[in-house]
Amino acid sequence: MVVKFENHGEEVHAFFRLHYYVGKEKRECIQMYSIQRDDGGEWAEPYATITVNLPQYDLPERKLHGFYCFIDTNNNPFIEQILLDTGIGIPTGQFRTSGFCSYPIYFIFTANLKKYRCEL
Repeated sequence: MVVKFENHGEEVHAFFRLHYYVGKEKRECIQMYSIQRDDGGEWAEPYATITVNLPQYDLPERKLHGFYCFIDTNNNPFIEQILLDTGIGIPTGQFRTSGFCSYPIYFIFTANLKKYRCEL
């Protein structure tokens, strides 16, 4: 499945890939890739990293059906609506600050994230 949304008047078709930040905690990093098409075919391009690593702050422990992460709403103001619409994530109501930005903590449902992962 792909996520479809509009950003700055452009329709975007995207999917997610799960990676891990380097560090002792091995926290999850979620990247979004847009699907590009032309006469030559179809390919993925990096679109956004929707999480941010704030190792100075603790996160709740990973659960059987998901994990917690900081969502980068500073660089991706559209991402919270996508997470809610797809059922991938829900806000915990908690925030952590870094610099001038405040990042919400979300719970990410692993099964729902997997629905929107694909390889091209």
